[in-house]
Amino acid sequence: MKILSKNELNDNFGKIGFFESPIQLIAKVEYIGGIDDFDKILKGQKQNEIDVVIHLIKRPKGIQIKLAGNLTSNSVAILSDRVEKVTIEHKDSIIRNKERSVIGRAVVGGLLLGPIGAVVGGLSALKQGQEIILPDSIVTIHYKSDTDNAEIFFSCKKENLKDTSDFFKSIDIDVQELREAEKEITIVTDNLDKLERLAKLKADGHLTEEEFETQKKKLLK
Repeated sequence: MKILSKNELNDNFGKIGFFESPIQLIAKVEYIGGIDDFDKILKGQKQNEIDVVIHLIKRPKGIQIKLAGNLTSNSVAILSDRVEKVTIEHKDSIIRNKERSVIGRAVVGGLLLGPIGAVVGGLSALKQGQEIILPDSIVTIHYKSDTDNAEIFFSCKKENLKDTSDFFKSIDIDVQELREAEKEITIVTDNLDKLERLAKLKADGHLTEEEFETQKKKLLK
């Protein structure tokens, strides 16, 4: 994916009219990997270290990703029909499921390097109680490149998550949120409710002690 000129953007991804207000997401996510030309510009630095922000802009034929500073801007773009989905993976999900997570697989495959890649790659070696420095969530655009499936990674703060999700949904892109921790909490809560109902059935004489213990063991497995 290469940096495009204004003419290349207009010719290949559709022109935005002068008086149009395009659908866009400004300074809500931070780029962390997947675009080689952006990596060369950042040179391992974070966006705030060189005072640039990411703009995601809906064009008639695709999505423009702009790395914008005070005096310069550089853009790449993806055709809409090549975007497969967007995943939003939350911090707890990454920590609990490193091997199965989108980000964990990206680290293993060498797609995600830098500080975040190093933290994810070293999760299993962290000592108990050691601080884990990860963003609130990581947003991944999954798309088809000219040769293979590819990903672009952004970090997103909790307060910007709804705006980010709404941006992709507003342009008809499938958004999948991965919240393993919340899923586990829901399962635990459901089991506690069932356990309370079992206790009431026993207290009302509808279950024997043996039946109650059998059902309780099934819930607590």
